[in-house]
Amino acid sequence: MLAEYGIPFSKHIVMEELPAHFRALSHLPAYNDNTNPAENICKFENHSHVLQNGPINDSARDREGHGTHTAFTAAGNYVKDASFCGIAKGTARVGVPSARIAAYKVCHRIGCLEADILAAFDDAIADGVDILSISLGPDTPLQFQYDSVAIGLSCSTKGRFSVAIRREQRIEENSCKQCVPICLEPSLVKGKILLCDNYLGMNTAFRVGAVGSVTSLETFPPQLLVNISFIVPLPASHLSDQDFNDLQSYYAATITPKVDILTSESVKNIDAPLVADFSSRGPNGIVPDILKPDVTAPGTEILAAFSPLAPPSDKRSVNYSILSGTSMSCPHVAGAAAYVKSFHPDWSPSATKSALMTTAWRMDPTKDSLAEFSYGTGHIDPVKAVDPGLVYETFTEDYINLLCSLGYNTATLRSQVPLDGQTYYD
Repeated sequence: MLAEYGIPFSKHIVMEELPAHFRALSHLPAYNDNTNPAENICKFENHSHVLQNGPINDSARDREGHGTHTAFTAAGNYVKDASFCGIAKGTARVGVPSARIAAYKVCHRIGCLEADILAAFDDAIADGVDILSISLGPDTPLQFQYDSVAIGLSCSTKGRFSVAIRREQRIEENSCKQCVPICLEPSLVKGKILLCDNYLGMNTAFRVGAVGSVTSLETFPPQLLVNISFIVPLPASHLSDQDFNDLQSYYAATITPKVDILTSESVKNIDAPLVADFSSRGPNGIVPDILKPDVTAPGTEILAAFSPLAPPSDKRSVNYSILSGTSMSCPHVAGAAAYVKSFHPDWSPSATKSALMTTAWRMDPTKDSLAEFSYGTGHIDPVKAVDPGLVYETFTEDYINLLCSLGYNTATLRSQVPLDGQTYYD
């Protein structure tokens, strides 16, 4: 089960036979796009009062690309010669190709609303799903009495394994200092490469007809300055502050300055795996005694299927794209859990979690000063998790005792949870 931006839009994500215990056949929508509805079990959630006067988009189809990407990562088919415009070409390997996906669209252009997320949990449990993958989270940590999604998930899953992300810092869009639209005359910049002292200036450069841009990373949040690349709408290079200052000096001292932006290519990172700078660190922001994260999984520059209705950065339509984020790690763990469950269908969620944690291989602490607060018990190893030798059980009573020890009670949690108006973002 995936709760986010909609039903996967890829011929490489198919579900030919449904599990016998799946009970959602009555929910199948009638599509008009020649798609066999039995292949894509999906539902559009619209329970928030914000959308009651008419949903922003009443289709369960993925128009963002995010849902298709995460679904393929967890349970798509093997695909030969997959690539993003020729980059990273090879065989796309996914979590569990034999698994079946039920998608619940809870996210819209305005965000992902609590009422829709909680409704998706209820529907998924009623429909008989086994594993919940939730690639979304709040912008900032919330006290439990204000986090209805965390409480609702723990109360409603009823023996289902759930995977959720830790929130990465979002990139806030700032006005561009040098490449401001009002300052750029398209006739003067068309066909030229622009220097912008703001990363987001490349978008302006693209809109006014430049053939490329070189930008400074000065306005980037520090945690996003390294080990990640983005898909951009035109040829571009993003430089450190020092390198950008050197380039500006060259530009000022040269009569006919020249810049060459080379074609993008994929390279092997011999230092991998490393915890990405955008990934949140532990411990738990509300209860420091809870050590987080649990494990790590691939999440940087992941190639996976993409919705052709969602251009990656411009007007192109692609079947595969490259994304980075904790949202990409989440379906990797969900796929690993599905793999373990295929060998141990009677295992509880805590037993599956324990197996993944105790068999993860410890990452190099010399490359990360926060060590376990960055990577948890380590990088997941699904094959070893099938035979962990020992598993640790956690029971519902343990979670209840934790909440009680922190001063929470039934009345507190029921009376202070704001179901409407709280927005979650990927």
